[in-house]
Amino acid sequence: MKTAVWTDPIVAETRKWREELMAEAGHDLESLTKRLMESQVRHGEKLVSLESGTADKSKRKPEGKSRGLEK
Repeated sequence: MKTAVWTDPIVAETRKWREELMAEAGHDLESLTKRLMESQVRHGEKLVSLESGTADKSKRKPEGKSRGLEK
């Protein structure tokens, strides 16, 4: 018996946007990075820290709060 595979709609949408962004950048990671950095400058808010390679943690909600896990 075959089991149907469940698809997470958020993951599917994220993958769709990733593919569109990569296609716009000619599937070149360096070009995509340049485009994202230019976008960040236009918007005036730092989205990613180059030093750590991760999102700015000061803008995150406390752990558990964003998932409705308050006790």
